[in-house]
Amino acid sequence: MKPLYCGANQNRNAQTRTAEERNFERYLQEVSAQACSNQNVQRTCRVKREERNNVILKANTGGVGPLPVLTTQLINDLPVASVTIDTSKLKDPSVLLTFTSQINMTAELNVNLVFTVKKYVENGSEQLVGGSWVFSSIAEIFEAETFAFQFYDGHANPGKFTYTVQVSSNSFVGVAAGLSITNATLSVLAVDEN
Repeated sequence: MKPLYCGANQNRNAQTRTAEERNFERYLQEVSAQACSNQNVQRTCRVKREERNNVILKANTGGVGPLPVLTTQLINDLPVASVTIDTSKLKDPSVLLTFTSQINMTAELNVNLVFTVKKYVENGSEQLVGGSWVFSSIAEIFEAETFAFQFYDGHANPGKFTYTVQVSSNSFVGVAAGLSITNATLSVLAVDEN
């Protein structure tokens, strides 16, 4: 049986469609007509369509590096990845952040990276949310390791926010330069708890 491609089938010549495809299309039309003839089903469909809007997913990628040797504190935090999400249409949003990355280290590297999450509100205010997540390693040869964490922001008010994962200023990269954070992905999932 040939695969069905929604939209593409409408443009295909009726003669080139298989009997199975034509029968399946007729079946879908009949089911749609039966479902739409019942007003209760229409109300249910409308409610279900509205319920689908109670979940928002946003994601973005980023990275930082290569970094120099950091034996003293950084002046500023280093942003790695940011995502802006608008939860103003949700009544009681709960937000789950998932951060994944690859940390590439050069030989003879001693590293202690502290990651934090900063939340910027549309009005310009900012706050650290959650705790801190630490990546610590000693690399004898060139190597790469994955690093990931999740944070649940259960007390998010509806609004427009930007979440930023950053390397905190109290991080340490010793002995050798060249550390980089690549393939960093920050995804934010907001769900209406109401």
